[in-house]
This record gives sequence, structure tokens and C-alpha cells, in this order.
Amino acid sequence: MNDSITQIFGILMTAAAGVLAIWEYRAWRGYYGDNFLLTRRRLRRRLLIAGVLAGFGVLLGLEGTGVIPIRDPRLFLAYAASMLLLSVVLLILAGADFVDTVKHASTESLRELERSLQPPTDDESPSADNETSH
Repeated sequence: MNDSITQIFGILMTAAAGVLAIWEYRAWRGYYGDNFLLTRRRLRRRLLIAGVLAGFGVLLGLEGTGVIPIRDPRLFLAYAASMLLLSVVLLILAGADFVDTVKHASTESLRELERSLQPPTDDESPSADNETSH
């Protein structure tokens, strides 16, 4: 019973990683409207995160089906080491994504604030609109 749950969880995790990759690509292409934080760098990082999650799912699925016999101590050590390595890579990617997203959001917010505080140009001034409408 435990192996079938592991296999099902592996399949679900791999499918969720695929959905995440498709979602990020569609967001980057502009299907969802707001492109405020969408950069090529973020897309690559998020696709890598989806790949790492798919790697987790594949490893779980293979272990659940018995393809990876974890009863052998050496194979169990290799399995555990690969799961640990994927965990470390996932944490590094998630941390980098967080830092880069905060940095990009703050930079864009400051630019937008600077634009809103600049005085209007001749084309945008309300008096220029009033003069042309009379």
C-alpha cells in the first residue's frame, strides 16, 4: 500500500511540475495580462524549479514501482543523496527567485514612482488641453 501511495504521489508531483512549467511559460508570453514581474531570467529559473520538482516526482515514482530497490544500502544511499541534492538545488533556486523578484519589484516600483512625481510635459499639461479645446 505504501509503495502505491509513493507511486501516485510521484505521478502527481511530476504532473504538477508540468502544469507549473506551462503556467510560467504562458504567463511570460503575456496570456494572463500583468507582465510586471515577468522577465526571461525568472522564466528560466521557474522552468528549472519545475524540472527539479519533476525530478522529485520521477524518483518517487521509480521508487514506488520498485525500479529503484531501496532495500540495498548502496542504492538507498544513492537515492537519498539524489533527493538531498535535488532539495538543495530547489532551495537555492527558490531563494534566488525570491531575492530577484523582490529586487525587480522594488526597482520597478521606484521607477513608476519617479515617473508619477515628474512634472507633466507640454503635451501632457492640462492647460495645453484647455487651450486647444477652445
